[in-house]
Amino acid sequence: MYPNDHSLSCKAASYDMNPAGQLSLPALLRYYQQSAHEHANLLDIGFKDLAQKNIYWVLSALFVEIETLPAFDQHFDMLTWPRHIEGLLTCRDAQLIQDQKTVARLTSKWLMVNAANKRLVRPQELLKGVPFSADRHAVKELPPMQLKANYDQNPMEVRSARFSDLDVNRHVNNTRYLEWILDALHQTHWANRDIKTLNLQYSREFKEHDQAHIFFMEDENRVRIDLVHTQGKTGVACEMSF
Repeated sequence: MYPNDHSLSCKAASYDMNPAGQLSLPALLRYYQQSAHEHANLLDIGFKDLAQKNIYWVLSALFVEIETLPAFDQHFDMLTWPRHIEGLLTCRDAQLIQDQKTVARLTSKWLMVNAANKRLVRPQELLKGVPFSADRHAVKELPPMQLKANYDQNPMEVRSARFSDLDVNRHVNNTRYLEWILDALHQTHWANRDIKTLNLQYSREFKEHDQAHIFFMEDENRVRIDLVHTQGKTGVACEMSF
């Protein structure tokens, strides 16, 4: 019988700290994805299982609500479970638990892609044995972006994808995009504010040598930073509230 959920026991390492002495947001995403990876393996839908069918997982969207984050050397658990299927999207939730209290909540949407032709794969048949928990959620739903994209202005910077940014699929790793976005945020007056929610939407991959034009938008308590291809198409959109 497949396990309904999976808990990854973690210890906040020194190399995962941000300058404030807390677990960085990219590290949070890495721990979450490691817990999801381990659970997928237990469900026989992990990287190696799908690779035999010439299919791989792609993160499409992620939303995080944060109360607080672990400090250096503190222990925490990342609990995750598959939630449901929405058309071509497979949804998975997670909770970061510290001292028996949930301090961060995540929900995400994933796509299956055929490695040969890059076409999307319908997940229903491949995931028919997965124990989904449709009524169990860490975050009720993944919200839409509230700030509209505005690419009429000049980008705040242009960044090129390099070899060290790439993952096993030879695309820029999804946590690296967040690092680029936080670097851009640090150039603004929002730099030292605590991020309470993080909404990431992945639309088009960046490959080695591709240029990301970084656009910045803001209102009273919200910032949006988009990574845009040279052709003007959005690659990654990120909205943060404080």
